[in-house]
Amino acid sequence: MRIPLQHEKFTPNLFWDVVPEEIDFAEHRRWVVQRVLEYGRIEDWQAILELYGLEGIVEAAQQARTLDPKAHAFLCLISGKTKDSFRCFTTKSYTRLHWAY
Repeated sequence: MRIPLQHEKFTPNLFWDVVPEEIDFAEHRRWVVQRVLEYGRIEDWQAILELYGLEGIVEAAQQARTLDPKAHAFLCLISGKTKDSFRCFTTKSYTRLHWAY
């Protein structure tokens, strides 16, 4: 199911690296949600809320491999979900930090 012309609801700089007219908002829901949570403005948040609903946003974010910690905390707060119900929390990649970091 293709959702047409939704790119017009988002701020133009949000999709700087793709052709906005070619985004399939149904198929690429997880990518769109992650992009808005990490780089979007309040208008972009309102657009995905209207497009997917809160439950759809949370479901997409729960499947994301990575998610900004602030976005993760925000979604936990507004949805009432536990932090470990998100894939980004349970499969956090191990990166060795410098000892003096």
